[in-house]
Amino acid sequence: VNCAFEMQARMPSVNRELKKQNLPDLAMGIGIHAGQVVVGNIGSDTRAKYGVVGPAVNTTSRIQEQARKGQILISDAVLDKTAQGKDLQVKTSFPVDLKGVDQIMTLYAIEPAKSV
Repeated sequence: VNCAFEMQARMPSVNRELKKQNLPDLAMGIGIHAGQVVVGNIGSDTRAKYGVVGPAVNTTSRIQEQARKGQILISDAVLDKTAQGKDLQVKTSFPVDLKGVDQIMTLYAIEPAKSV
């Protein structure tokens, strides 16, 4: 989550550099989920790659597809793992029916917690 905040915070400087090169602005939406996966080298000695597989990977991809530019979306699983959202602020939440997911999920659009 902190990495996602940092990535979004750096987009303006990336776009300033792109503008100097007469390239179009970039924007990204980020989706974050947590769950069990299998991680490691997949394949044979002649053709192998490092990969991550499992239902949580697919769910994360579906969450990311819902994210609009500049937005960070997280699942309940991530919200639960972030000390009950201590370091973040939920801007909005909404139910979504994701392809390949058996039940409706609640997604949370987040931003860093406001400093007091």
